Amino acid sequence: MPNDVTLADRSQSFFQQASERYLRLGHVNRYCKCCLRAAAVLHLQGSKSEAEYYTQQALNKLSDAPVSSLLAICYHNLAVHTVVQQRVADAVAHVRSYVALLRQLPKLGNSWMQLLDNTQWLILKAQELWPQHQQQNGIRDSQLVSMRG
Repeated sequence: MPNDVTLADRSQSFFQQASERYLRLGHVNRYCKCCLRAAAVLHLQGSKSEAEYYTQQALNKLSDAPVSSLLAICYHNLAVHTVVQQRVADAVAHVRSYVALLRQLPKLGNSWMQLLDNTQWLILKAQELWPQHQQQNGIRDSQLVSMRG
């Protein structure tokens, strides 16, 4: 229920309590899963940059951890958050990261792999079509703007 303000407030409170508890107890994976769930809710509510922030927090906690499917999912979700914000280059970089991680992991279930493959295909297709989209819509490349600016 993305538009339910009361439910959103309660979920935010639950996230804060749970994440603090998980960090205090040293449950890194539970903390990361909590961040990813909160990010999914924020994404659905239209808070894309905030969703990206919480996903990045999960990724930061996993930076010293061994390769895992949770780490791959963090990169996957970051790819989704960035591509919908029209940051195609960032999304492609995140796709490359999760694909590289998947090569180091034992085979995931077919349903998971299909979702990850679909995201990879969509983002690479967006990268292919992005210059044409920019030209048709008069969008300047953000890197060019910052270099000229």
